[in-house]
Amino acid sequence: MGSAGTGNFGDYKQTSAQSGTRCDASLDVDLEDVATMPYFVATSAVPKAGTAVRVRAAPVNKRLVVEEVPTGQVIGTLPTIYNYLLICIGKGYQYEGTVSASGLRPIPSIDVHLDSV
Repeated sequence: MGSAGTGNFGDYKQTSAQSGTRCDASLDVDLEDVATMPYFVATSAVPKAGTAVRVRAAPVNKRLVVEEVPTGQVIGTLPTIYNYLLICIGKGYQYEGTVSASGLRPIPSIDVHLDSV
């Protein structure tokens, strides 16, 4: 039993759910530098799953950071692979979401889910 396709890229149609730009895509990200960020330094803790977060519009030390809402305390940095978001933010995109998972062992870690708004 095989596929009924012809083996050409034309067999793979783009659906409307796939349309849009890279700026529109949702992101699931493991944050970096959690243990050195103001939130952890102040509390010796990480935010719980479900905590509201957003990407700060202006970089900090040339890095995009994620902050807790509404306090604005920075909880971590986005990996540099997401630096393209600077262009998106410049076009008016904003990114908000929630902490999807967090933990203290073996090192402080935070995973976030972000959507463009």
